[in-house]
Amino acid sequence: MRFQFLSLLAAAASSLAAPFDASNSDDTLSLLQSILSGLGPKGSVPEFQHAAVVVPQFVADPNAPAPVPQKEVLPEFVAVSPSAAPASDYKTSAAATGAVSSSPASPSAVPSASSESPAVTVAVPVSSAEIPSPIVISDAPVPTTAAAPLPSPPAPAEPSPATPPQPPAKPADGSIASFIDEARFNNVLEKCGINKPGLYNALLGGFTAPISGLNELALLMGNTAHESGAYKYMEEIRCEGVMGVTDKCPYGLYHGRGYIQISWEDNYRKCGDAIGYDLVSNPDLVIHDDAVNWGTVMWYWTSTVQPMLKAEGYTLGISTKSINGYLECGSMGGGQIASGRVDHIQCFQRELVGYSSDSSWC
Repeated sequence: MRFQFLSLLAAAASSLAAPFDASNSDDTLSLLQSILSGLGPKGSVPEFQHAAVVVPQFVADPNAPAPVPQKEVLPEFVAVSPSAAPASDYKTSAAATGAVSSSPASPSAVPSASSESPAVTVAVPVSSAEIPSPIVISDAPVPTTAAAPLPSPPAPAEPSPATPPQPPAKPADGSIASFIDEARFNNVLEKCGINKPGLYNALLGGFTAPISGLNELALLMGNTAHESGAYKYMEEIRCEGVMGVTDKCPYGLYHGRGYIQISWEDNYRKCGDAIGYDLVSNPDLVIHDDAVNWGTVMWYWTSTVQPMLKAEGYTLGISTKSINGYLECGSMGGGQIASGRVDHIQCFQRELVGYSSDSSWC
């Protein structure tokens, strides 16, 4: 490094035609001051544009003789105005010697931006460890990592439709209410030409025994509708008001009453005992009380009709045979089944079970 510096000074002295003895420190200092102050035999100095003089760090050569102790003198580095010398001299000198660095100097050695009065700055030598490493700019593309796609936001949950109100559960006990509700019951009555408000609740209030299903309900309703004239009559017409046996009313006081037309004193007694009423003393109770009316129907149906239906079949003919067989069934010495009975039973069957019995004989 010392040799390179001395070579730089020798080249500068040659270009300026100035005397220079490398072993004389006074010549060295004089030459440096001449370079920086613009003095010299030729009156020209290199132009230091946008650059600062970099003072190399002196490293002792282990093979060189020991230097003569000198008084340490800190040289002053005077920045030269850009107008002091042509730019071509600086470029030529730098190319010839290769000693002027093109790297940016430290901020303490940068000349003042003012062109009227050049600033004088003292540069303090620094160690190589304090000089920042040059930044290497590469043309190679910087690898990039593709950003992971953002997860899609969850779709808004669709509101679940409101659950419609459910009808109360029907009792699975074979009761009439377990097979049909009031709305459908009234609709069936209307389809079959019957107008009897409140009939459904009256039926449930008096007929509490279980049945086998809707076909049995059709037989029950068809037969009782026929016996009561579509639930219009509570008492046998030819016996209405009769208190004793007459030619027109052979049953006397215990003539037909209610929707099943219960008759004979013995039946009134048995039925009253079964449902808890004294019907022998007060037979007209069947006419005036709906629960008692349907109670007499339940007693006769469960005691006489159901056993025959279970034994011979749930048909129009067998149900007629069990109620009025001696008059309407040829097998029992009677005539034909009344047409009104057939019409009512078949209508209820169509509306309740979707089919009707073609049999009109028993």
